[in-house]
Amino acid sequence: MRNLGKISGPLLAAIILVLALLAPATGAPARTVPDFTRLGFPTVVAQARVTPATGAVLHAGNVTVAVPAGAVSAGVDFQLLEGPVAAFQSKAPPGQKVLSDFAFKVVGANGGLVAAFGKPVIYTLTSSRVQKGSVYWNVLPSGKWVVNPVPAGIVPGKQLRHGILAAPVGWVVTSPVALVTGATAPVTGLPLGPVLLAGLGLLALGAILLAARRRLGAG
Repeated sequence: MRNLGKISGPLLAAIILVLALLAPATGAPARTVPDFTRLGFPTVVAQARVTPATGAVLHAGNVTVAVPAGAVSAGVDFQLLEGPVAAFQSKAPPGQKVLSDFAFKVVGANGGLVAAFGKPVIYTLTSSRVQKGSVYWNVLPSGKWVVNPVPAGIVPGKQLRHGILAAPVGWVVTSPVALVTGATAPVTGLPLGPVLLAGLGLLALGAILLAARRRLGAG
């Protein structure tokens, strides 16, 4: 503990968050779990009854949430929440486009909200806009965005995945507004084919004019 004074504030906060996410979980209700239906994620887009033995898979558009068997220690109602994309886009950093926003509301038998899971719940976003520069954010109950310290698994142009062991926050996924898909596809989006054709046409016209000029000179 003597060396903690040498660790910077942001790094220490990241370490604490990682330890919290990796801490053993019983699936028991917790008193401090936020209700994200009141914190920017009001819409239930998918829900399922989850038991310790069965787990469940929730689907909503291009989002899949897989709850494995053993993630909870008792039966719960598992809800996948979303908020208005426009509302989150207005808070996104410059140059970032919101691809997905989501949160969980997991209700136990006594009505309490479940804070953590015994096994990782897997979030998957399938989108052609996913790229190496995509960012997986935690959305705190205060509304503040913080980059999740655990990197997401990214397959550029296809998919982003992240395991979730605790749900004290909501989440947002963003990608850079400008997509770079390859050297032959300019960031401006200008089609390369028409540009090449126009260039070849100008070269051909130049050759014709040059030949005509030489003929006139020879005459």
